[in-house]
Amino acid sequence: MDNFKNATQFFNALNILFYGFMSGGLIFFLVTYLAFQSNQLEASATELVSIFNYIVPFVCIMEFGLAVFLFDLTAKKIPSMDSLKEKLSTYFRGKLIQWALIESGGLFAIAAYFLTGNQMYALWYLSSVMVLAFYRATPSNFYKYAQLSQKEHRVMENNLEIE
Repeated sequence: MDNFKNATQFFNALNILFYGFMSGGLIFFLVTYLAFQSNQLEASATELVSIFNYIVPFVCIMEFGLAVFLFDLTAKKIPSMDSLKEKLSTYFRGKLIQWALIESGGLFAIAAYFLTGNQMYALWYLSSVMVLAFYRATPSNFYKYAQLSQKEHRVMENNLEIE
């Protein structure tokens, strides 16, 4: 993502993607939940509950852990980069990967809920939404990982053009 000209555009682009991740799963969840509540949807694979009771928590926790691990690996590279644009691009890619991993565990939980009607899987999805919200990109979070020089910090704080 090299099309941003300043810090505001960068974080606006990240926020649009973040809310896209949040809203896609939430819409699928709400439609599924409301369809079950109004008896318009009937569980078609209730025999899978015994398997999903182990798989859904495992997948969700594994995806949460993998998301944090991979982002930390990416974030460790940021301070050694030469330009602010490289630092921002690396942070951007790291956040996208992190969010995708967290959301994939949540979407798996929604799919299990859709198939079985077991509300425990809906709770796993809601936990993924909370984890995703916790890892939202913010300027202070970027500063924590980037270790900016004074010049780079001034560019970010004053919303100057990023070179």
